[in-house]
Amino acid sequence: MKQINILTVLALVFVLGLAACDSRAGTTSVVPTPVSVIPTATPQPTPTRTPTATPPPPTTLPVTPLPFNGAPELVWLRYSYGTSSEFPNVLSVRDGIPAYELSPIHIARFWGYGRWSGRLAFSAQRDLWVYDYTTGKVEMWFPNSVNGAAWSPVPDPDTGKELLAIAIFNPNYSECSNCYFDIEVLSGPDQLIGIIPKASPHFTWSPEGQWVAFFRRPSSEGDAGVYVARARGGEPTKIAPLNWIDSIYDRPIWAWEHGAVFYPRGGIHVALIDGSDSFPLLMPDSKPVFVEAQYTMLWSSLRRLLILAGEGGMETPPQVVAYELSEDLHTVVDTYIIGEDATLVGWLVPDETVILIHYGQIVIWSLENRAPVASTP
Repeated sequence: MKQINILTVLALVFVLGLAACDSRAGTTSVVPTPVSVIPTATPQPTPTRTPTATPPPPTTLPVTPLPFNGAPELVWLRYSYGTSSEFPNVLSVRDGIPAYELSPIHIARFWGYGRWSGRLAFSAQRDLWVYDYTTGKVEMWFPNSVNGAAWSPVPDPDTGKELLAIAIFNPNYSECSNCYFDIEVLSGPDQLIGIIPKASPHFTWSPEGQWVAFFRRPSSEGDAGVYVARARGGEPTKIAPLNWIDSIYDRPIWAWEHGAVFYPRGGIHVALIDGSDSFPLLMPDSKPVFVEAQYTMLWSSLRRLLILAGEGGMETPPQVVAYELSEDLHTVVDTYIIGEDATLVGWLVPDETVILIHYGQIVIWSLENRAPVASTP
């Protein structure tokens, strides 16, 4: 008598995640600059994104109830750091006082804080989420391939909204693998108002919120350089050559009143935004200003003061240094160290005081007194 064997049938379920492919175009218009005139942008077709298989993102994120109400004046977390169960805090400023406070959400990467709207942009993986301190709600604005984001410094005059520029990897630029991104400017989730093509995650808003300065990486087309473009999209204008980008933190910074942009290039260089000239920033002895592994820059137009934070390296310790510049921005006329082994957070009061972190301690530094005026215990 034969024994009957029982066969077990296994069912395989495949879940395919398809990333939506869209083609979106921006428009251009001309806005006069205070000092120099940027060439008028010309519209160009917007590259499309190729569908990429990605896991479905979470639709909601947990939010921690906070022991206080209202939006802080500033929220800051170091660019490459995130929150964790051991370190769940962000630095915030409330009523002009900087302090650490509990983050309302888990942050994998901190993108930036919009001081006008009280909204925090961050990543949970490589996505883009926005938390609103005024409502306590969090929502996803973009699902994948986000490599940088920054809020506009002032609300948009057309919409009255604080705009968010994000750098999104575009795989269609096949001439240089992992070189190019599109900077998309959003007024809300799925509310695209402009695209700047073939950019990098290294970009900065102009102070009046109408232009963006950014880098392009070297490629076979030889178009590497420092560029400016209208935030609402169009053909970017190259204002200076650039053969490399020193680190993931390097980004240009505007000297808007002088019609110029500062940018790192084995030192600090200056490019006029009309594209007419670029030159290295020189010390009084005619040697170039050098900051090893430059991390953050601040510009005070009132004091003509460029504040540089370096990560340090083989030749220099990590420090924050202030450089007072000549009227033509060619030469340093005075310099002093603001902090050793310190991280530059940003302005507490623009042109007057900056916030530093020194081994976890919060320090407020006065530019007028050239000395710390307060610090946490």
